[in-house]
Amino acid sequence: MYIKRQNFDETIIDYYKNATDDILVPEDKILYLSPEFDEIYEQLKQIDVKWFIVNQIEALLNHTKMRMGISMELKSHYHLFRYRGILDHYDRTGVFELVIDEPWRTDMLRYKKNWDNEIGKSYESKLLETYEYLKQYRDRMIINGLDKYY
Repeated sequence: MYIKRQNFDETIIDYYKNATDDILVPEDKILYLSPEFDEIYEQLKQIDVKWFIVNQIEALLNHTKMRMGISMELKSHYHLFRYRGILDHYDRTGVFELVIDEPWRTDMLRYKKNWDNEIGKSYESKLLETYEYLKQYRDRMIINGLDKYY
């Protein structure tokens, strides 16, 4: 399932595809990796960054849209801020890694801690704006020549 998820296989639900950026975790943070999986893991890490970003945004948007249909007050919505911060870092540095630029890191942590109170409710419009930004970001990548996604 892990390999299918990393390849954004259509048989894998968006909830799981949402976590594909765990491939970016530095080597010293991996707790255990079976030696039989070493070669496959190294191949999976050789990602086409733009393809990966478009697919992960797609999974995030699909999953978030479904969750927003349930409620605007869900802790999982913090991923919008998390991913926006990662993209801002990527745009600023050209490096796609698990670094969340400000102000998105602060928004992510504050929302994650307060999603079920008045502070969390005050983030509703920013969540929607961030959702739209990610949608437009994905669309711009596709328009600018990325024709391989999902």
